[in-house]
Amino acid sequence: MAEATAYVTDLARKRGLDAGVCAEALLSLLLMVQVVENSVLGSAKEEALARIRDKDDWPALALALQLEGAIWTEDQDFFGIGIANPAPGVGGPTQSPTHARSNPGLRCSTDTLPAEWNPDRTP
Repeated sequence: MAEATAYVTDLARKRGLDAGVCAEALLSLLLMVQVVENSVLGSAKEEALARIRDKDDWPALALALQLEGAIWTEDQDFFGIGIANPAPGVGGPTQSPTHARSNPGLRCSTDTLPAEWNPDRTP
């Protein structure tokens, strides 16, 4: 969460979005986030560390592995390891949200986001 908070202004600027709107959206999302302690991720830690390039990112990957979910990201370190779904407008290998490790209950669509949050959406 700290990483997202630290980068929201820069990411908004890069995408040509209002940084205040993005920060408010992030804060709204954080109200719905459940923090998971690293100790809960132990059973997937070894596999996550073996797959991820940036070893600091292992907790996110371990949680996705445990939930059999995908990671929607702009972080290139997650691409090519079988779990990332690039955020709209981001290069890199594309994978369907329904890939083999995906949980149908965790699918994400940007079609329901306000247009100012999704610059790749055509009205």
